[in-house]
Amino acid sequence: MYFTTNRNFMRIIVLGLTLGAFTVASAGTARATDAAQVAGDLQVDGLWFSGDSNKTVIRKPSDFPAPWTITDADIYFTRGNVGIGTLTPTTLLDVNGTVKATQFTGDGSALSGVWKQAGNVGTAAGTDFIGTTDNIPLEIRVFNTKALRIEPTRSYNYYHPVGAPNIIAGFYLNSSGPGVEGATISGGGAVFDNTFDPSETYPNTVTGDFGTISGGFDNQAGSEGFVGGGWGNKSTGMSSSIPGGRYNSASGFHSSVGGGFSNNASGMGSFVAGGGYNTASGVHSFAAGYFANTQTADTVPVVHDGVFIFSDNHSLDFNSVTSNEFAVRATGGVRFVTAINGTTGAPTKTTTIDENGTLTTSNVTALSGPVTSGCFYCGTAPVNGMMVSGSNNDRYVAMKRDGAGSNVLSVSKGDAGYMAGFYVNGAHVGEISSTTFSTSYGTTSDLRLKQNIRPTAFSMDDLMQLQVRDYTYIADAANTPQTGFIAQELHELIPQAVTVGGADPSSNPWQVDYGKLTPFLVKAVQDLKAQKDAEIAALTVENSSLKARLERLEGRLGISE
Repeated sequence: MYFTTNRNFMRIIVLGLTLGAFTVASAGTARATDAAQVAGDLQVDGLWFSGDSNKTVIRKPSDFPAPWTITDADIYFTRGNVGIGTLTPTTLLDVNGTVKATQFTGDGSALSGVWKQAGNVGTAAGTDFIGTTDNIPLEIRVFNTKALRIEPTRSYNYYHPVGAPNIIAGFYLNSSGPGVEGATISGGGAVFDNTFDPSETYPNTVTGDFGTISGGFDNQAGSEGFVGGGWGNKSTGMSSSIPGGRYNSASGFHSSVGGGFSNNASGMGSFVAGGGYNTASGVHSFAAGYFANTQTADTVPVVHDGVFIFSDNHSLDFNSVTSNEFAVRATGGVRFVTAINGTTGAPTKTTTIDENGTLTTSNVTALSGPVTSGCFYCGTAPVNGMMVSGSNNDRYVAMKRDGAGSNVLSVSKGDAGYMAGFYVNGAHVGEISSTTFSTSYGTTSDLRLKQNIRPTAFSMDDLMQLQVRDYTYIADAANTPQTGFIAQELHELIPQAVTVGGADPSSNPWQVDYGKLTPFLVKAVQDLKAQKDAEIAALTVENSSLKARLERLEGRLGISE
């Protein structure tokens, strides 16, 4: 250790230091008159070296002036204060400048009132703390840049005037607004290397009491608002929240955006689940997907409350049309699974609406797709299924299969007139109609629909061959008497009045259309009338002849009336 006072005086203290032996240049001389040269090892214990530019004096420890005391290893100061860098020391050791030491010791234990890097032992909670006792914010820096700032706040409570502190961490420009209490910014904030504006910054900001931002950059949280992260999110509505995403806004009271980008939840209690460019502007409304909006597309939109709206991946607006509606745009179809295989998880009960609008439940088509050509209820539209029309002028239920030109049943509106129609290959073949007091059943018989028209070859003789039977049905436990035809017997004579069943009579029984027997009955009556008319005509001629003969006989006999 050495102290330098000026260029002409230097005092050196060597404590227990071995320099080695030496030899003097002028050998054999007890006292050298010129400079000594150390050519070997020199060992000096407990000596002082002092002098000026012309000479060096070696002194014994006893020659050291008071108030210092020196031993082989130590120097003692017996009275007064020691000053380093100052001429007026006020304590035992007064240093004006930087002190560097490997350890401070006092009474044998660590100094009190300081915190060590390795931690302290025996601290008292409530008494020992790191912090401030005034209203000046506390800062912690990294690389001499603010990384954490704890700001004291004022409370409106008379009994508790000190409010919850604002804790601002992360980017040094992160901040809380004037008068804000209980704000928390856990981190984030950014500055980018912008060629056009090198000073462009993106700090996080809390503008309302108890707002919280967990991270990200260029985010804003209002009163009781929360932003979890992301970029450019604004949770300005009271008690609103945005967990993440980019450029989302939750401005409604108790509103929320789950994530995504460029979404806006402005209605009270509204929620945007995610996606992009969605707007939940109505009260208690829900929007999700892509370009879903709970309002009309007007320049001044009409906002709808209580709407649930979902839009698929089409970059076109999908708007609600009324309040409290459930609206879904799913151009790829909709599927509901109501039961699964307990082992594989495969769906066993499914209801779907495909991209054509056809509703299928349990693998049975219930509703058809849109009719772009032809007529569905008359059988010329190239789609299958069942259609229900609710139009005031055209209310009906129609069922068809096998594409265009198939059999169709159409049930129309319930006022007087047409009730149900039957079509084959697009042709109207029958209907059920009604008036105010009756119902009639019609079969198409239009001349314009027929060809190969000729008199029938059937006659009353054919009708007379029909066997009318009495019988009971096997399934009728009461054995109710019935009268009618046996389909198989009737088929031999009039096959067009019989629908032939399949091999299984229980599931495909033969059927008789009794209405188709009417023409045969009419023909039989016509034949019978012609026969009777001929017989009557013959009898009339015969009667006239007999009457003439009788008159002649009476004349001869002179018999008069």
